[in-house]
Amino acid sequence: SFFENEMEEEFHYSAYAACFSKYRDDAAQWERYGHFGRGVCIAFHEDLMQKMRSVLEDIPNYAGIQYWSEQHERYWDLYSSAYIVGQEKISDTAVKYNADLYMSPFGTIHSPILIEQTDDYLFYVSGNTNDLKFEGKFTCVKKNNMKSAILLFRDGDNWILYGLGGCKAMKVAMFQERIERSFINRIKTFCNYVFTKI
Repeated sequence: SFFENEMEEEFHYSAYAACFSKYRDDAAQWERYGHFGRGVCIAFHEDLMQKMRSVLEDIPNYAGIQYWSEQHERYWDLYSSAYIVGQEKISDTAVKYNADLYMSPFGTIHSPILIEQTDDYLFYVSGNTNDLKFEGKFTCVKKNNMKSAILLFRDGDNWILYGLGGCKAMKVAMFQERIERSFINRIKTFCNYVFTKI
């Protein structure tokens, strides 16, 4: 499957993951994963897979997602525009969209977006097929060095939901960590957007 192939690739960048459970009153879960009981609870419904697919395929609505910039201590649009420029059926279970996502100050991201759905899981992965330049001046992320993925699957009576992503920024003195943090926060923002929509 596309998911297995993506996960087999070596992941060299910063990454994060989230995991969810059906049981909202599991004390151990809240203690270990809910920031000592101060975490967030998100409720899901049985039509979760279709709801999530609808959100993921609504690419034009990616424009306007609010992103908090730690550097500037203010909100920005994650993408100020989002367009589908192509669509291809890969198999009976997978569709690939080609999207142009404008992300200030890095310009347009040419992003292949793969969505695969079976009876058992829904898998989303996106990346960049072009170099991303800061204000058009210098390359900060080379093509194919940024990925985000979301996986939803059933485990018995439970739905398991993972969001992960990574970015390998160019080694530019004093900027590498800042650029990686900026992109990782943007990837987390997108995953959180999808999670809250379902």
